[in-house]
Amino acid sequence: MPPALLIIDLQNDFVSPSGVLKDKHIPIAELLTHLSSACAIFKAHGWPIVAIRSEYLDTQIKPDSQKPVRYLSRPPGDKCRDVPTNDEHLSGTHTGKRKFCAPGSTGAAFPAAVQELVSAYGDTIITEGWFSAFTETELHAWVVEKQKSKPALCTSQVRVIRECMAATSPSLSQDAFQKIERCYGQVLGIDAIFSTAAASAAEPADPHRTLCWVSGSIPSWRVMLCLASGKLAYTRRRLHVVSTPKETRSAEFAAINPRCKTLVLIDEDGTVVIESMAILYYETTLQRFHESENLHNVFEDIELLCLPRWKETSNRERIVDAYRNTLAELAFWEGYLKTNEFVAGKVFSLADCAFYPCLAYLVHRGLDLDKEEFGMLKTYYERVEEMSCAIEALSVKYETVGKNLFLRIYEIAGGSSKE
Repeated sequence: MPPALLIIDLQNDFVSPSGVLKDKHIPIAELLTHLSSACAIFKAHGWPIVAIRSEYLDTQIKPDSQKPVRYLSRPPGDKCRDVPTNDEHLSGTHTGKRKFCAPGSTGAAFPAAVQELVSAYGDTIITEGWFSAFTETELHAWVVEKQKSKPALCTSQVRVIRECMAATSPSLSQDAFQKIERCYGQVLGIDAIFSTAAASAAEPADPHRTLCWVSGSIPSWRVMLCLASGKLAYTRRRLHVVSTPKETRSAEFAAINPRCKTLVLIDEDGTVVIESMAILYYETTLQRFHESENLHNVFEDIELLCLPRWKETSNRERIVDAYRNTLAELAFWEGYLKTNEFVAGKVFSLADCAFYPCLAYLVHRGLDLDKEEFGMLKTYYERVEEMSCAIEALSVKYETVGKNLFLRIYEIAGGSSKE
C-alpha cells in the first residue's frame, strides 16, 4: 500500500506575520526546504500528496459556564447531531478573540511559497471545517481512490516528519512530539520516513497482516504453522539476525518493537503482538475476541429508539438497518457455536468476555432468540448466564427490565427479517 503525504496547517494565520499569530507566527522557510524534499521524493515514487486547508466557522460561548468558554461552531447537518461531544477540548487554541482561518479570509489562504509548492507537487486540496478532525471531508474517499484499498489509519501507519513540523516555541514542539508518540503515531526523521515509506509501498495491499520472522527459528516455525493451518493470508518479512548490523536493531524495527526482538505479528488493524506464544494465543482465541466488536458496532443505531426523535423517517430507516445487520452478524456466531460450546473453543475465554455482554445486552433489550431461530445462541446464552463469573459481573439493577427496544423494532420492521 503506497503511503500518502498530508500537508496540514500551512496557512497564513499560522505562518505569516500578518496572520492571527502576528509576531508569534511560525517561520516556514526551513520547514519548506524539508517539505520540498519530501514532496519531490513522494512525487518521484508516484505516491499521493494532498494539502489540507482549514476553514473554521464562528466561535460560540458556552452559555452555562461560569466564565466564557469558547468553542468552534459545528458545520450544519444531522450527521453527528446526537453524538456527545468534547467540543471545547477539540477546539483547542483555535478559539481566541480573533478567528483563525475564517472562510474566504486571507488568513485561511496559503502563503505564496506554500501555494507554489502545492501547485507543483500536490494532487489535490481538501478543505476541512471541523476542529482537530477530518469529519465530513473527502479525505477518506481520496485515500481509498489513491491507494486502491481501504485505508488502515492506525498507530503504525501514522507518521510525522520531525523536520517538517513546528510550533510557536521549542517546548510546544517537544510536547506535541511526545503527545503524538504517546497517543496515535510515530515521529521520525526525514530519512527514516523515506525508508519506512518505501518498505510499506513495496508490500502488497492485500493482505496487510505482516509477520516479522527469522529463518530456522522454532518460534517462527510455530506461528507460520498456525497461520497456514488457519488459512490466514499474510506478508512475510524476513529479518537477518546474524548480519552486521542486525536488521532487528534498525530504527524502523525498533519503532515496532522497542525490545528489538522477533517474533512480531502486525495485524490488519495495526495491532502488534510480540512473542510466538502470545501470537499463537492471539490467533486462536483473540481472533474471535476482536471479531466480537463487529456485533457491538452494528447494533449501535438501535439505541436511536431511546431518543425522542426516533419516529423520524431517517431514524426509523437507520433502526431497521441496524436490526437487520445485527441479525446478519448474529448468524455468524450461531454458526461458530455449532461446533463449540463457547465462541472460541471448548472452554470459556477472553473471546467470550468480549462477546457475551453484547449478546446479553440485546436479550435484555428484548431480542427474542427463539423468534429469530438462533437456537445455538440461546443455549450459549443460558450456559454463560449461569456461570459464577457472569453472575458476579452483572450491572447494578440488571434484574430490572428496561425499555423493550426489540418489541418496538418488530412493530416497525413487521416482524423477524427471517419471516
